[in-house]
Amino acid sequence: MSTHHATQPQDERSTCNRPGIGRLVLRRFDPQRDSWERLTQLLHRAFTRLASLGLHCASADQAASATRARALAGDCFVAVCNGRIVGTMTIEGRDGASPCEHYRQHGVATLHQFGIEPTWQGRGIGRALLAFALPREADARFAR
Repeated sequence: MSTHHATQPQDERSTCNRPGIGRLVLRRFDPQRDSWERLTQLLHRAFTRLASLGLHCASADQAASATRARALAGDCFVAVCNGRIVGTMTIEGRDGASPCEHYRQHGVATLHQFGIEPTWQGRGIGRALLAFALPREADARFAR
């Protein structure tokens, strides 16, 4: 399992201008400047629709302490626009205790707490987060 990186070298962030979005910054969550409570509130909003359909998603109503614990179990990435986090996801390495054989295999990672602010959905932010985070995770896994 990976550990959370509190500081970020310059290559650990990506800034781009996207049509309809403006300046989008992709980076790791930084507890020195980001709020676990605000991240939790974003997840609640992002998962409201699924919860209203009767689907159980921990992110729909978890406490900030659960958001923090789940994020620190892997690598938490965020998308920031206009100084505000508008998307997030946590990538976690293989789960040796999982009842599912596939999740216990080396080279397998899972996504958790993958949510985009509802008013920002459909603008490619999720795709941008995946494109930014997955290569970093793959590189980190091969380095271990």
